[in-house]
Amino acid sequence: MGQWSVRRCSVLVAAVSFIMLTGCKAVTGQSDVTGSTRSASQETYRKLAETWGKRYQSNPGDKTASLNYARALRGIDEKPQAVSVLQQALARHPDDPEILAAYGKLLVETGQLELARAVLSRAHTPDMPNARVLSAQGVVADQSGEHAKAQELYRSALKQDPNDPVILTNLGLSLLLSRQSREAETVLRRAVASPRADLRMRETFALALVVNGRTDEAVSVLGVDMAAAAAREKVAELQQGAASEGLSGAVRAAQKAEAPLKLAPAKEPAPVLKRAHMPTQPPIVVTEPAPRPSDNAPLALRSGLPPS
Repeated sequence: MGQWSVRRCSVLVAAVSFIMLTGCKAVTGQSDVTGSTRSASQETYRKLAETWGKRYQSNPGDKTASLNYARALRGIDEKPQAVSVLQQALARHPDDPEILAAYGKLLVETGQLELARAVLSRAHTPDMPNARVLSAQGVVADQSGEHAKAQELYRSALKQDPNDPVILTNLGLSLLLSRQSREAETVLRRAVASPRADLRMRETFALALVVNGRTDEAVSVLGVDMAAAAAREKVAELQQGAASEGLSGAVRAAQKAEAPLKLAPAKEPAPVLKRAHMPTQPPIVVTEPAPRPSDNAPLALRSGLPPS
């Protein structure tokens, strides 16, 4: 198996399953701070969903209301309803690239890969590509077992934004899936170097380090977000956790076609971007105060591993 031993392959499957199971929930055994922060975030999303839902109901054809309502619903994990909202928006705006992009990414998250592939292909054009749409198309390819094609799409996306940690993380995960763990480690190191990196990305990087036998560094990386004892426990779970899911299932659960929603103090919902080919920031932004490492409290979890 080349540089991957049978032992390391089993470690990867177990580790991927572990991250898949933790998802965006607080990790068992960590501080309650994360759980209470998550509750606060969910409450904020619910309020945003209520606000935008009223505007959407009064005018279902409103593009801004449709996009923001769907994103708020995604934030409270009401993805089927979000899909329905975007379907209605697309019926009214069949060629709108931003709606196509949002709808396609959500289809990836709900496992509708073939429909997502068709929708995303319409969300941008070769002369005006959208980096995040390219990345979403890469996720579709990865989840369909086409890792070489996926990596080509991620690299094309990185030509537009070489330091995007979401795209770098998806590329690193794809490299792990195609048994290129050394290159994956290099790519994921770039991802976590970004000031936009989050816990999910650091967990992904830690996984690559574990696969490559660098457990001490993995503990150090996770120590940014949690106490040393919790970091050691996490690494031990990455090493020893019993696999209950295969890699393809973990990819669907962890690799993300859409950037994570973030919360921000805002009295009014922020407007959406007008063009899909522009660098995208979710219009619903929620910022949570991030505890310092000295507080022994973990940062909020973002998007996991195989990875809107």
